[in-house]
Amino acid sequence: MSKFRYDKILLTGAAGALGDQLRESLSKVSSLLRISDREDLTKKFKNEEVVKADLSSADEMMSLTKNIDCVVHMGGQSIEGSWDNVLNSNIIGMPIILEFRTLSQEPSIL
Repeated sequence: MSKFRYDKILLTGAAGALGDQLRESLSKVSSLLRISDREDLTKKFKNEEVVKADLSSADEMMSLTKNIDCVVHMGGQSIEGSWDNVLNSNIIGMPIILEFRTLSQEPSIL
């Protein structure tokens, strides 16, 4: 039994401003913090696992959420951007993350 409520956390959008701010606090409340973004990331904390992935890829997202207890979803296009970025990140990506909920035994999405 883990001492953490969510032992293995996935943080999407970890390269963004909010995702970057959450990394330290989430790393302290989990044994594994899997961080992901479509941009390159550098590991900051010893329990981080860095995975580059695209929210619009179902295969990448299903692999990314494997063995994860909780998803903190900060990925997406937060400011004005091209239609392709908005479509792939915000419209196609969100249902894929929600699919995690149906495939996991005790899923949580924040």
